Amino acid sequence: MKLLDCYADLNGFDIGHTDIETGRFQTIIEGFFSVFMGESLLELGATSKRTYFEDFKHSLISLFEKRLGDHPEWIDDLEFNSVVSHELDKTSLDQDKVLYWSGWPILSRKNKENYLYLANLYHSHGEEFTVSFYYRWRAFFSKQARCNYFEANYMARFLSKHPKDWPPSTFDDPLKISGFFRALLRSYFLEANNEGLNLSAKIMAWNRMVSNVDEIFFQPGIWPEPFGSGIPKVSARDTFGANTRISKNEDGVDVHDKLLTEVPLYYTDDQAIEVLFSKINKDLDTVERWAMSSARDLRRRQLRRILLSKSGQVFNFAFQPKSIDGIGAENLCASFEHYGFGTVNDDFFSRSIGQRIKRVPLAHELGIPTTWSLFPFMILLVIQNPKITHSFLKELDLFNEKGQLTGFIKGDSGYHLTGYKDRRRSKLSEMKVFLSPRSASLVRQIIEITEPLRRYLKAHGDDNWRKLFLTSGRGWSYPRAGAIAYWKADYIHANQEYIDDIKSRFLRFTDMEGGEVEKLISRVTLATVRASKGVQIYLATQSVQKMAEALGHAAYKKDLLRHYLPDSILAFFQTRWIRIFQRAFVCEALKDSPYLMQATGFESMEELHQFLKNHALKDIPSHLSDPERVADSSNSESRNDQVLISIDKGILAALLSLNQAVNQSKRKHRVSGLARYWSDVSRLIEKEIQEGSDALLKQHLTAARKLANPKKMEGLIYGSTA
Repeated sequence: MKLLDCYADLNGFDIGHTDIETGRFQTIIEGFFSVFMGESLLELGATSKRTYFEDFKHSLISLFEKRLGDHPEWIDDLEFNSVVSHELDKTSLDQDKVLYWSGWPILSRKNKENYLYLANLYHSHGEEFTVSFYYRWRAFFSKQARCNYFEANYMARFLSKHPKDWPPSTFDDPLKISGFFRALLRSYFLEANNEGLNLSAKIMAWNRMVSNVDEIFFQPGIWPEPFGSGIPKVSARDTFGANTRISKNEDGVDVHDKLLTEVPLYYTDDQAIEVLFSKINKDLDTVERWAMSSARDLRRRQLRRILLSKSGQVFNFAFQPKSIDGIGAENLCASFEHYGFGTVNDDFFSRSIGQRIKRVPLAHELGIPTTWSLFPFMILLVIQNPKITHSFLKELDLFNEKGQLTGFIKGDSGYHLTGYKDRRRSKLSEMKVFLSPRSASLVRQIIEITEPLRRYLKAHGDDNWRKLFLTSGRGWSYPRAGAIAYWKADYIHANQEYIDDIKSRFLRFTDMEGGEVEKLISRVTLATVRASKGVQIYLATQSVQKMAEALGHAAYKKDLLRHYLPDSILAFFQTRWIRIFQRAFVCEALKDSPYLMQATGFESMEELHQFLKNHALKDIPSHLSDPERVADSSNSESRNDQVLISIDKGILAALLSLNQAVNQSKRKHRVSGLARYWSDVSRLIEKEIQEGSDALLKQHLTAARKLANPKKMEGLIYGSTA
């Protein structure tokens, strides 16, 4: 009915109940069906169109019989296969009406299409005001790499809700304009607060919108500039780790959700150790192993199709097979290779297999890229090259307008991808990502897997053939470019059968329970994978500079780590962790230590951790590190730059055994955070003693090396801490 409404409005038809008995009504309906069968009113597959056609035909019959007791014969004569399609002549139509029914489209500088929601504004403020409002925003967004249109839509929605308070004449009066934007600001932030949104982010968005309105409406003189200080801006707040990307999990706990790993805001040191040294690595490892398995599976199916096609026959089936088995795998593959990719209306279906076989399993059988199937390749590329962002992959052109391969080039130092990173300034937006042989192989596989879709788009004159990533929806839909799917929470709840299948695949690579795995799946996006990889690089190097370089940041920012970790984790880094790994040790030798026997008989990693924390690792007291009170007493602890290690051969033997057990482990992805932590501490203590001159410490080290036994620690290193 909405489509009929659209057709009638575009053509200036006014249809009422009293019109249905007239010949004019028949002409309008027949004309509508003719346009409906074309592509200009609505792009839709033949199966869906047939369904809508029959539903609408039955509705017409019901309408006539309810009013007149019977229906005319001309309705019976309307048959789906006999209707001749016709296209709208858009040049002859009222272009403002076309805008209304097209949904007010806007196009970014990179040809990304979005829509402004102006229908209600059109009804509340009229055609003239709405069209002017639209064209000004559309021209502005055409110069932007990314359209941040939420605030423009919010303004339109606010106006449509309060047409009497803020009519079109508001924007002729500087005083009224000031009042409008004060009211808009109040509504904008009250709504954001009530919905629990990130207010710091909303402040940035509001101030950006204020600058945009100034450029779009005030500077050109479309609206008079408001008196005084103009549109109100809001002072930005510092946004550090604990204030960004915060949400409540299912248990009602505030968590930081920038990473794959869910991190509660307030963690103890021991919990921080487990997250930093184990959970982040484990989650990233689980996702990577799943992605590798899934990518290999799609690649095998694609290669299998090509291989089988060589021994099969191309058929024009006189019958309609009901299953893939009824065709034969070789014949199916040969038919596909002959006809090429197409939608359900194209040759492969109509001339070969018919349309009785389900599309999803057919696409799976032939290794055709569908909505989710290239996501694992994207994840692997991001893990191996964390410079790559969501927008970089989404906008990546493999070929230029002349058909030359420009996005994936082999140079003297190997292959690289050339694309754009929108968040960098325009002069820096072009980015080259140099690929390892492994990454280059992934890209070549993607190109080969998407080749049938690429040929189809090129044959249909669709410029999207140049994109690297192409998919066919759930299977055999018109190919889409740059579609990057991820598992939103609402999708998980609505598609539990599909998620259960994904979950079963994940469970092959982790010892997590099913509920934990489902939580992890809901967090898997290219952004969280990239962030986790960045933090992993920092943990391995203790260098924010190297982390920034790995993430492809154009400039080093000292607060980079705050965007990825909550304050509870940062506090751990800034105290004990930094003092251990970025400052100096003072090793204290223990004589006749009572800890020798105790250090060799632990039953869990938690017991060993508590022992070492209590007896080996100590902060130097302020009265020893600063005996003359040179430092301010209130800050003496924060200025300590050394860590005191109490050492005997028993403690050293325990540490060396642990370090050797971790290094020799064949299940490194399961080693606990505590074990990794003390392994690193052990390595640095051993180095400190070797490079020092304390004879007693060296004796302890020599004796400890003889006592070290990694087998005694094998049962401990896979434990966890609560």
